[in-house]
Amino acid sequence: IDRKPAETKPFEAVKQEIIAAEKATLQRKRVEDAVGEARNSKTVITYRDNIEKLVAPGADIEEMTRKARAANQRIPDKAEQGAAKQ
Repeated sequence: IDRKPAETKPFEAVKQEIIAAEKATLQRKRVEDAVGEARNSKTVITYRDNIEKLVAPGADIEEMTRKARAANQRIPDKAEQGAAKQ
C-alpha cells in the first residue's frame, strides 16, 4: 500500500463543499432565530392542556424534551464532519 503525504486540497476542489456547509449553517441559524423569536414572544400563547392531549398517554413530555435536546447537541453538522475526516 502506497501512502501519499498529506497535502492541502486546492480551493476549487472544496469550493462547493464550503458553499454547501455555509448555506446549511445559515439556514439552521435562520430557523433557530425564527423558533427562538416565537418562543420568546409575549404575544404567543401556548395552551399546554391542548399540547398534552396530542401526546400519547403515559409519555413524559419533559423526558422527551431532554432527550431531543441532547440528541440535537450530539449531531455534528456537515462542516464539522468534513473537518474531522481531514
